[in-house]
Amino acid sequence: MTLRLPISLVAFDLDGTTVERGTTSMSPVMREAFAAAHDQGVVVSVATGRPVGELDFLLGEEWLDYLITVNGSVVRRHVDMGLAFSSPLPAGKAREVIDALAPLQPKWQAFFEDESCIEEGTYSYMMERSGHSIDEMRKVLPHVEIVDSIPSLLEDCNYRGACKLQCTLADETARQEAYERLLPLGGLELARMGQREVEITTAGATKGSALARLVGLLGLDPSHCVAFGDDTNDLTMAGRVGAFVVVENGSEAALAVADEACPSVQEDGVATWLTAHLG
Repeated sequence: MTLRLPISLVAFDLDGTTVERGTTSMSPVMREAFAAAHDQGVVVSVATGRPVGELDFLLGEEWLDYLITVNGSVVRRHVDMGLAFSSPLPAGKAREVIDALAPLQPKWQAFFEDESCIEEGTYSYMMERSGHSIDEMRKVLPHVEIVDSIPSLLEDCNYRGACKLQCTLADETARQEAYERLLPLGGLELARMGQREVEITTAGATKGSALARLVGLLGLDPSHCVAFGDDTNDLTMAGRVGAFVVVENGSEAALAVADEACPSVQEDGVATWLTAHLG
């Protein structure tokens, strides 16, 4: 698909694309670019792996129209936070995932429609990887609940329906084994993130499918839409819109399928691209 002007919709990833990883701070330059797009009648939607509960720093922005969250499992209208659609993992499928990976002893995080729960070991790993203190992590992830065991939580009779499961493995080899254990289960979308993580959603629940569905609901021509990303869980947006644009700091996999590249997140590359194409 080829991008056609004028642009009618912009979808953007957060971490690594428009927000530096490990932060909840979007630069004024980036905010101004999205506001300018919105003022020109462009529909603006975030497309993130985070749940709504981790988006406080965006929810006051008048330029934000839609929220594609939890890797496309949940989509809300920003104006009233009404649920447009959601695709939680069936309880039985979530248990299959947990059982299949049990021998690898992964650390788990579960994402629901609006918030997430994380095991103590996963939280400690995230602190180590980011270099943040526990107080700094609390500022970055203020609404994440720390629990003893995600599998025990999902076995609870009041199971709420996780929209995404994320597991952290011991190393890249274990991550690959986890991926291979999950493939035969079917009915899942899998994204290998970093060197140790696998993100798991129900079949058909991806950023790309949610974006395509949103574009259809709004009656827009996908060739007039653009999506920005940087990593594996953004790949499904490629081919769904007129242009999939990847920041220069993006992963090799994302850059390999990009229609275009823009400067890095540190250089506010998405804002630079929007300014050049919207005037």
